[in-house]
Amino acid sequence: MASQFLQTELSTLIQESKRKNSDLRNAAEQSLSDLKALPSTSEAQLTADLIRKPNFVNAFILACHARHAKLSGIGVVCIQRLVASQSLPPERLKDTLNGLRETTSLGQDVQLKILQTLPALLQNYSEDLSGELLGKTLEICATLQNSKTTAVANTAAATLQQLVIAAFEKVSREDGKPQDSAAVVTLNIDGRQIDVGPSACDALRILDDFCRLIEGEKLDFLQIKSLSPSFILELIESILTNSGQLPRSHPEQMQVLKKQLMPLLLRHLSERHSFPQTVRVARILLILVKNYMPLLIGECEMAMSLLTHLLEPDVSPSWKRVLCMEVFRGLHAEPGTMRLIYTLFDGVESRKYVLKDHMTSLVRLASEKPSIIGVSHQSTVPSGAAHSRTNTEDQITLEVGGVAGVIGTAVTSADTSILGISSQWSIVRTSYLELLDKTDAPAPPETYIYSLVLNCIGSFSENLAKFILPLTVPDTKNKRKIRVGVDHLSSGNSRDLQSVDSWRGQGFNSKRSTVPLNPLDLEDHPQLAGIRACAGILETCWPAILATCSTFLYAALDRDFYHNLVRSFQKLTHVAGLLRLSTPRDAFLTTLGKASMPIDGPSVGTLRTVAPPIVDSQYNISPDHPPTEKESSAIASQLATETPNSSFESVHASLSTRNLLCLRALLNLGIALGSTLDQPTWAIILETLQNADLVIGISASVISKQNSNASSNGGGIVTSGSEVPKTNLGAEIAAVGAAASKMFESTADYPDHSFKAILEALLNLSRTTDRDASMTVSSTAMPSHPSQAPRRVGRLHQNIRSISLTMRKSRIEDDELKFVLERTSDLANSNLDRLSESGTDETVSWNFLTTSLISIMIGRDVSPDLRLKASKVFNDIIAKTMKRGHLDEVTGNQLQLRNLQALKLQITSLHGLQSGNIGSQNVRIDIHEQALDTLKSLLEQHGESLVAGWDLVFDLISSAFEDPRPFGIRGKHEEPIIKARPKLREWTARSPRLIRTAYKSLQLIASDFLPLLPPEYLLDLVHSFSGFASQNQDFNISLTTTTFFWNVSDFLHNQIEQFTIEGQIDAFASEETLSELAENTNVLISRSALWLLLLLRIVDLTTDDRSEIRISAIRTLLRIFDAYGQQLSPRAWHLCLNRVIFVMVESIQDKLLNVCRTSPSLSSDDTKQWVEAAVIMTKGCSDLIANFFDSIVHDERFDESWSRLLRYLEVLAQVKLYELSEAIFSSISNILSRAESADTMSKSSIQSVWSLWIIGHPTLREEALDMESPNQDALLAYFHSFQQIYRLFKCSLTKEHINQILFHMRAAIWNSVSSPYSTDVDHQSTLQRLVSDCIKTLCSDMEASQSAIILCLADFADSALARWTADRSKSRPTFVAFSKQSIDLLSSYVTDFGMKGDIFRDGSLTTALEHLVNPIFRKYEWQGRDPEPTIWRKATSASLELIRVVIPVAESQCSKTNQEEISRFWKCIVDITRGLVSAKGYAESGISTAKIQSDEVFDIAAFHRLVSLVIPSLGSAAIPDRVRQDFACAIFQSSLIHPPQRFDPTASAEDEPLQDLYKVRRGRTYEPPPTPRTKMAYVLVDTMFELAASTSTSTFLLGHGGGEESSPAEARLRISIARSISPYLILRSSMPLKAYIADQPLRGLMPQPTSSRRELIHLLSRMVELRSEPAAIPEAPAFAAIRSPSLSASGGGKARLLYKKHLGWMYPLVVKAVEVAGKEREDGKILEVLARVLHEVGDGHSIKDEE
Repeated sequence: MASQFLQTELSTLIQESKRKNSDLRNAAEQSLSDLKALPSTSEAQLTADLIRKPNFVNAFILACHARHAKLSGIGVVCIQRLVASQSLPPERLKDTLNGLRETTSLGQDVQLKILQTLPALLQNYSEDLSGELLGKTLEICATLQNSKTTAVANTAAATLQQLVIAAFEKVSREDGKPQDSAAVVTLNIDGRQIDVGPSACDALRILDDFCRLIEGEKLDFLQIKSLSPSFILELIESILTNSGQLPRSHPEQMQVLKKQLMPLLLRHLSERHSFPQTVRVARILLILVKNYMPLLIGECEMAMSLLTHLLEPDVSPSWKRVLCMEVFRGLHAEPGTMRLIYTLFDGVESRKYVLKDHMTSLVRLASEKPSIIGVSHQSTVPSGAAHSRTNTEDQITLEVGGVAGVIGTAVTSADTSILGISSQWSIVRTSYLELLDKTDAPAPPETYIYSLVLNCIGSFSENLAKFILPLTVPDTKNKRKIRVGVDHLSSGNSRDLQSVDSWRGQGFNSKRSTVPLNPLDLEDHPQLAGIRACAGILETCWPAILATCSTFLYAALDRDFYHNLVRSFQKLTHVAGLLRLSTPRDAFLTTLGKASMPIDGPSVGTLRTVAPPIVDSQYNISPDHPPTEKESSAIASQLATETPNSSFESVHASLSTRNLLCLRALLNLGIALGSTLDQPTWAIILETLQNADLVIGISASVISKQNSNASSNGGGIVTSGSEVPKTNLGAEIAAVGAAASKMFESTADYPDHSFKAILEALLNLSRTTDRDASMTVSSTAMPSHPSQAPRRVGRLHQNIRSISLTMRKSRIEDDELKFVLERTSDLANSNLDRLSESGTDETVSWNFLTTSLISIMIGRDVSPDLRLKASKVFNDIIAKTMKRGHLDEVTGNQLQLRNLQALKLQITSLHGLQSGNIGSQNVRIDIHEQALDTLKSLLEQHGESLVAGWDLVFDLISSAFEDPRPFGIRGKHEEPIIKARPKLREWTARSPRLIRTAYKSLQLIASDFLPLLPPEYLLDLVHSFSGFASQNQDFNISLTTTTFFWNVSDFLHNQIEQFTIEGQIDAFASEETLSELAENTNVLISRSALWLLLLLRIVDLTTDDRSEIRISAIRTLLRIFDAYGQQLSPRAWHLCLNRVIFVMVESIQDKLLNVCRTSPSLSSDDTKQWVEAAVIMTKGCSDLIANFFDSIVHDERFDESWSRLLRYLEVLAQVKLYELSEAIFSSISNILSRAESADTMSKSSIQSVWSLWIIGHPTLREEALDMESPNQDALLAYFHSFQQIYRLFKCSLTKEHINQILFHMRAAIWNSVSSPYSTDVDHQSTLQRLVSDCIKTLCSDMEASQSAIILCLADFADSALARWTADRSKSRPTFVAFSKQSIDLLSSYVTDFGMKGDIFRDGSLTTALEHLVNPIFRKYEWQGRDPEPTIWRKATSASLELIRVVIPVAESQCSKTNQEEISRFWKCIVDITRGLVSAKGYAESGISTAKIQSDEVFDIAAFHRLVSLVIPSLGSAAIPDRVRQDFACAIFQSSLIHPPQRFDPTASAEDEPLQDLYKVRRGRTYEPPPTPRTKMAYVLVDTMFELAASTSTSTFLLGHGGGEESSPAEARLRISIARSISPYLILRSSMPLKAYIADQPLRGLMPQPTSSRRELIHLLSRMVELRSEPAAIPEAPAFAAIRSPSLSASGGGKARLLYKKHLGWMYPLVVKAVEVAGKEREDGKILEVLARVLHEVGDGHSIKDEE
């Protein structure tokens, strides 16, 4: 408060009251002066100063009494400021209140200011404002409440309510003070005096006067003239609401409530009053009943009865009934209220059954108008005249959600008026108890009262569950968890049903001890009375609750209402189960199970209203006659069997989402109560779940058939039947499945008796004794009259309704049994720990479980699929129970034996004496196979711990064969049967599948558990493997088994330090002997004998008809020996070779020979497979012998074993197959390579190998070759073996042996066939290289056979040309690289090793040269591919080397050699010369110029070397002249630069070169192109001039110095050569000259071609320079005078002319040429050369030039 504000207001008062009110002005002036006199320090100081001045407020009080609007307004405002700041002196309160009361009739602003002042006044001066002052305060407020101004009236009403509440709050504060600190007022209550405080007295008076106001009586305390009853009731309600527990501590107030208020309320409620009063009465009554029931027992009993009575439709209007139900809803919503009602009334004999009557009224209410709530054969979505979109979607979801895909609507088209209960029209936005502003009651929705009933049921169940559930778990932590779960359940949405009321006790230490506590057993619990009250409520009211819920379960409810109803019903059932109330529990479960199944819907036109059963009318249930136990059971049966649609006809059933919702609730109850349920109760749950599964499966089949029919009638694509349920219901079915799984999982914590109960209940669903007559299914195929249609009677739950489906009985039975098997599997999987134990209770359960499943497997009427499924469940249980628990050794062995015996019992039951009645063979095989699979699984996971039961394991494995007792398999306490062993391969397998499955277990034993296998079973294992390997049902098993012999062998051999059995038996010991030794007490002997038996079993497999099996067996056997051969002594090796390996060898040999004899072709598949086996066996044996050769060869009987092996190889070699030959000779090579010297083996052993090599050549006959079959490998092996044989046998080889070797080499080279597209052009093939190496070896060692070797090499030298054809096969070699290698080898052999024999005289060397001539002469004619260096170059170089070596020998042995060989040798030289200087075929070959020029250079060099080698030896008299003439002719022909053309006179003058020398052909202008080898031509021309030169001047290639003359002998040789060369030289020189004479005149002004001009000049120049040998040139006709002796001796010129005799032959042509040349001005050079010729001729004739 501000001092300035007060000064201003006082100043205003002074101004306004100058003329009107002098007293007011004086008081205001005094107050203003007092205010100004006060120090202005702070608000607090101002407040303290003013409160000490009582007269300061006089001005404001006088202003209020002035009744002037402006003055009074100032006064009220200032008083409000003083009150708010507590500056008003308390002693002036009465005057202040009087002043305010005087202003109540003024304007609205003043009235509102008054109302603002009163609360502050009561708040700040509460201690002073009591008694009369409090009454005045309330009077002022009540006066303003009657104002006609709405704002003032409303504000006054609120302020009055606030003041009244504040007055009662003062009582609470007063009670908190010490009793002696306040004044005391003595009151008389029910004849006794009590002392109360002033505030309590005021509160009592206020409450009493309020009641008097309602009744219209005179007031005692308040001076209020009038207030509306409704407002007074609101004030009373606010008092009761805000005062809390105050009346409990103030008997005086409770007396008013009991004596005045409660009778008033009951009277008003029973009478017809206005809606506002009735609403307020109901609200106050609800508060009183909830808060003060124990203090107002009688009154509350009357109130509850009245409320129940008012629910009757004929007693009260609809809105009043709604108010009553809302009161009940409020009571139900209050936790503990129903328990308190039962305790105070129903539980007391002298009291009424208040709660029971209330529940019964709910039954009547729910059933009074079934058509309004849409009661039908099943619950549906509410429907009305106007559907909303949400409703339509819900309806579609519900109806289409049927499993069968059939629209399962609850009502027909005639039922369009049915509304049902929906949150859209069955609830109000504001409850009727909250409609305080309504003067008239609005018409309630017709179904609103039913929604209130559902709310009451929900709250009722919620409160019971919240109270009971936490009491069932003793542990505090678990109680907290349960409380959280219950709260979540109560507040959750509809999906909470998927994870709700299940509890899992965790407070106990022992497993399977989590049975929930029975709260009724908690004798010392502080809530025991409440627990018993809950039990009493359920025992008393369950029929009514059940009837009410049953009605609504089949009414039209929307989603939320229906889910809440199911949740509530589930909670009630849960509580009944926890309290062990079996009768209500089973009744609830039965009803819930009934709601879980679709009931046959109504046919069109048959609908009629059918009310649910009314319990009270049938059974005399009344407050005075509670139901007996017998009646309770009857009621449960009636409610379980009678349904609202009991008179409907049968149609197809459809499973809706609401059915599934109820089913989930039922399953959740099974989860929560499972450990407390007995077998009959479990039967209810399980059979309901089975029926639901049946409906799903059958409906899927129906819709599938409908879709098939639609498709056949032209319909579109439909979904398969198996997919329909999941497609339509989606997550709902998945949620049911999850709940069912969870229910079975929870059984793991059950005690044994509870588990036995559910197990027996489940398996009893499949008893065949109950299926013969009782399982009858209604269907449309049955008689059409409903009364004649048989009904299915359940086995345990006889009241399950029939399922009307058009399916066969067998199909339904199969589906039921399928359900039993699936759930049995779930149950067993959840109780594996239990089933893994061996206690008495567990054994009983195990036996019952296994025998039941086996009976299904062998059931006569059970379908094959279900028999298989039963087997799978059975086997899964066996396999999984072996995994569970940490068992001690004894218990573990017992468990293993029990499970293995169960497996064996299963198989023996299938194939026992009654097997003929079991079913088809395929089913038995399938079940048998599953059992064997289980055995394998057991071995995989528990084989390491398996101690007992190996006999059972082998019995189970052997069950795959018809013979139940294979060799070595023994029963318990039986001796092994060995001597009478049958051959396993003769047994008959039951099925290939059984073989495969049984083998997996045997395979596992051999691979992982051999060390664990008892010794007495090792022989059994060996024979079992042999049997599986020999069977022909499954190839892969046989193949794999052969390799697994290795594992067994390895295991056996690791137990043998040294093979010791060789001293006990010989190489021909029988298997019986070995079997006896296998039982020897000596471990080494027994294991050694067992090892040999194992090897013999492998030997048996080596002749198996299947190629892969025998090959695998061969390799396995050889691998075993290879691994352990080092441990075998020489004697042991002899035993193993002859008893095992050679037995295998001979067996395969016999088989192969038999196949070759009987097979139409050696290329047949069968033959190839046997050949492959023989090859692998041969190579493997050789590798084995080679690897351990040092040990084997030291045996004293090695020669015997060696001879036996070679006899086998010799027989195989006669087959003449490349694969066998390669194997044989590679084996020989491998073995012999281990022999260090010839002394290692005996001579006879080596000789026998040589004999085998001679007769075993793979390709002796060329006509037998197959171009599609390469023989390189065979030939390689053949010559590799030769190298080894030669190494050991070369000292014994003769010339005949060498000839044989060379013959075989030729045959190998000529008849070799390579793989297609392989090439030996650039490099030799492997065979060729190997043969070359062998020949080199012979060259170095066998000098005596040099001639034969040279001939062989000669054959090879030109093999590329000799063996080449244009159409040769691509598989044949080209011999190009081989020919080159052979040429080099031939050259080096003769040049490096020398001539060791008469190789010249016997013609072998000449033969070699003849072979070398071929590539030289055909260098451009051969069309084969020939990379550098080419063959002809190689041949050229080699031939020159040979000539260099041979010519000296030829000259020295000339006299000893016959003329024919000499002529042949020199003829070869002439051929070589001709090949060198010629280039035949280059034009046709398309060779490049560069290549020709390169070859020309090489040929020139080779020619020079050749001439140097053969000159002058070629002039020997021993050589025929014809050879020299051929030599000259060869040079002449290749020296022609321009080849002679047709009609040239010199073209045919080779034999007579000088004939027609002067004959000039006709001229021509065409000039042929020169030869590309012009250099060679000029070289040859020059060579001819050199060879024709005089011996005294020629130094050509003689090695003499310049001008040195030859020896006489050499001169003679040269003259002989010149005599052959000179005619060809003259002819050669004349040819360009005659061409010039003939052609030049025709050219006219055209010059002579350059090549012709150069040739002519070169020849004429050389003719001028030549000093020819006079004796070599015949006399020319033109110089006959020169023949005179006188001329020859006279004069130097004449003598010189003797060396120019060649010019004489040229002279006539020169003269003619001069004539031609003289006519041409451009031929000066030619003319000059011609002139020189003439000069030489003239000089010789002493013709001198003039000086």
